[in-house]
Amino acid sequence: MYDLQEGSLFQNFVTFNPLKWKSEIKITYNDSTIYLTININTIGQTPTLKEEQLWDTFISNFEVTIRTEKDMTQNNKQALKNTKSNSFRLVGWALIGAIVFGIPAGMLGYYTNIDRLVGFGAGIGILIVMIYKNDKEKQSKGN
Repeated sequence: MYDLQEGSLFQNFVTFNPLKWKSEIKITYNDSTIYLTININTIGQTPTLKEEQLWDTFISNFEVTIRTEKDMTQNNKQALKNTKSNSFRLVGWALIGAIVFGIPAGMLGYYTNIDRLVGFGAGIGILIVMIYKNDKEKQSKGN
């Protein structure tokens, strides 16, 4: 039996690399059967479609490696690179959402003396853009 652990709850909040999320992988085997149990802790993350697909790719590549002894390392590295790139792009869109919603909320907060409106508006902007972009990706993959 192999028991592999990676990441920490703190890293979950600050990393763009899904491989650094708190996770535990257990591999057990008997005779000709291999059992793989993967527990990925997503506290501090809102997994995107690309990140979910990345884990699916890793699992599929693990199966290919076990069945064929083919090295899938390069395939995994490319999938991780694409996922990180997508995550950085989403952060850029989230910042735009924070600005687009935060500025009007800030002006409203200034005139009403409710300073919290700035953070509230920016937070809503981030959420709206992230949800919209993630849903748009899911829809495009469904067609």
